[in-house]
Amino acid sequence: MLWVAEQFKDSMRPYDVLARIGGDEFTVVIDGLDYPEQAAKIAEKLIERVSGRRQVDGVDITLGASVGIATFPDCGSNLDGLLRAADIAMYEAKRAGRQ
Repeated sequence: MLWVAEQFKDSMRPYDVLARIGGDEFTVVIDGLDYPEQAAKIAEKLIERVSGRRQVDGVDITLGASVGIATFPDCGSNLDGLLRAADIAMYEAKRAGRQ
């Protein structure tokens, strides 16, 4: 997970916020976007950065990522609402076979 966090952080602006919220889930808070579509482009960049085959402790593994996007104030008026909306969006993406 440390490697994944490093990859995410290297892909973000210095003032964006990255937090591991448990298990294999991370939250990224990005301020100052003019359009929601910009969040989707950033998500694609993060997915590309961590997806693929890697070797961990001599074992080949395939990594992937699923992303849920929530925007303020459309998807929630506070942090809890935004996290809930992003979580729902992520599981919908997984069910649809998208990342």
